[in-house]
Amino acid sequence: FEMIEDIVKLQNQSSKQSGSSLILIAILAVILSLIISLITAIMRKYEYAVYKISGYNKNHLIKITVVEYLIIGLSSSVIFFVFSPMINMITMSLFQLSIMNVSSIVIGEGAILITSSISCIISTLVAISTSEIKSLKFGEKI
Repeated sequence: FEMIEDIVKLQNQSSKQSGSSLILIAILAVILSLIISLITAIMRKYEYAVYKISGYNKNHLIKITVVEYLIIGLSSSVIFFVFSPMINMITMSLFQLSIMNVSSIVIGEGAILITSSISCIISTLVAISTSEIKSLKFGEKI
C-alpha cells in the first residue's frame, strides 16, 4: 500500500506543479500581450495622425480601436474555447495528465477578455493623444 500512496502523492504534486507553471505562463503571456499592444499602438501613431487629418475626431478613433479589440478579444476567446479540449486530449495521450478543466477554461477566457480590454485602453490612449502635426512632421521617428 505504500507504493500506491507514493504514486498518489506524486500525482498530486505533479498536478500542483503543472498548475503553478500554467499560472506563470498565463501571467507572462498577458504581460507580453500588453507590451506588444503598446508597441503596436505607438507604431500606428502615423496612421492615427492621417485619420485625424482626414476629419476623424477622438470619438471616431475610440470607436475604431474598440471595434478592433472587440473583434480580437472575441476571436481569441472562440479559438481558446475550441482548441482547449484538443490540447487536453493531446496532453492526456502523451503524458496521462489533464491540464484543462472548467476552472482553467474560465480563467483563460477571463484572461483573454481582461487582456483585450486593457490593450484596447492602451491603444485608445495612444490614438487620442497623437499629435497629427508632430507625427507627420517627424514620420516614424516619434
